[in-house]
Amino acid sequence: MIGLSGIIVGLAIVHSSMAAISFTIAPYNTSAGVGQTATLACIVAGKTSESVKWKKSDNTPLTVDTTVVGSSRYQVVGAYNLTISGVTTADEGGYVCDAGTLTKTAYLSVVDLPTNVSLYWSSPPIPGLLANLTCKAAHANPAPNFAWYKDDLLYGATPVYYTSGTSGYVDAYSVLPVRLTNDDQSSRFRCQLEYTGLSRAMEADLVVVLSSGGPVQTRNILIIVFGAFLSFLLW
Repeated sequence: MIGLSGIIVGLAIVHSSMAAISFTIAPYNTSAGVGQTATLACIVAGKTSESVKWKKSDNTPLTVDTTVVGSSRYQVVGAYNLTISGVTTADEGGYVCDAGTLTKTAYLSVVDLPTNVSLYWSSPPIPGLLANLTCKAAHANPAPNFAWYKDDLLYGATPVYYTSGTSGYVDAYSVLPVRLTNDDQSSRFRCQLEYTGLSRAMEADLVVVLSSGGPVQTRNILIIVFGAFLSFLLW
């Protein structure tokens, strides 16, 4: 038989466990474009008297709870994400979130986004014939990863990937082999550029206009750069 004191102790243990500070979302590696605002996640639950602190991996202090002790470019948003405005290459590196006795480091990669993304056929898109659809990311540092979608569904074909250029800045290419049918008329292909923690950095979109063997036809090329929409007609 459990006495009243045992019940009280048990309830105290449960209460203590529930109140323990924890990471709801621990910091994780992410990327941000030069000049953009980076967000490093650190969402904490169960905080009582403990402080939540951000610092660089070299121990340079940045924030204590919501108080900024570093540059004014740093801010604490929510409980307790770190934002860095006007990101430069000097911001690349490790960032540590200390929450009581918990600590977690995330790495920020700074990306100099391509100057342009283009999407084009290597030969006319004729039904029944194999044609290569090429996505080019110009002057990128580092080279992005590519993801392909058809009508907003991840496309299963395996693309060929290669880069050209030196000194960190490269032109990156992803070439997707496509064998079209008459049913593909007006289908939409999307080439999506991705970095760690940045899944839709830029993208190009193309609507298929099937050819009978004449000049290549495409329309509605759409490029998205961090939410800014720019439209280009290539032909």
